[in-house]
Amino acid sequence: MIVLSIRLGRYPLAASHLPDEQGRDKRQIEKEIDAYNAANRQIALSYGAEYINITSWTREAAADLSLLTTDGLHPSAKEYKRWAEKIAAWIAL
Repeated sequence: MIVLSIRLGRYPLAASHLPDEQGRDKRQIEKEIDAYNAANRQIALSYGAEYINITSWTREAAADLSLLTTDGLHPSAKEYKRWAEKIAAWIAL
């Protein structure tokens, strides 16, 4: 079993204009996501699952917009490919 971290909720925070327009605090949202992922990881590991953190990758979209689709919000095929390759590498073990 594999469990992935969440990818920054609805917002690729570092790259998206949406949190600013909505008046949301990016740092606070990132802290909440990190706290969720910490709990998610602990629960996954307690069940013997492999836990793969993709959240740090999604934060790279701030410097590499090719990781997002043209809407500037959703992951691109390039980003999904990175996730798939990480999962495939674990399966190949």
